[in-house]
Amino acid sequence: MRLLIGSAFLFAQLASIIYAQFGPSRYFCWAPNDYMVEYRLNVDVNGRTLTPQQILLRYRKPETGIYQNVVQHLEDLVQQYETTYGRNDHAHVLLTYSINGREQKEWKWPRH
Repeated sequence: MRLLIGSAFLFAQLASIIYAQFGPSRYFCWAPNDYMVEYRLNVDVNGRTLTPQQILLRYRKPETGIYQNVVQHLEDLVQQYETTYGRNDHAHVLLTYSINGREQKEWKWPRH
């Protein structure tokens, strides 16, 4: 019985690692991090552009930086803030990023 439980646990861990390698986020995974995200946040609240200090206070992330995790985590961080604490701020966020020095991509909030 112990062998069966141990095997099931190890199989579940292996399955989560494989899933995370091919999924957009890696919140609960022991998979290695083999990339780096260079990013820039531009944020307007009620038509006023936020300063780098205001962005840092809002998201607890600097305006520009290197993030050593999947970009989905940055997107989730902005979306979580804007749907809770900032839901009445009418914020527009542009996240410009590059993964491992490749072409730049953009993510915008709100999503429509």
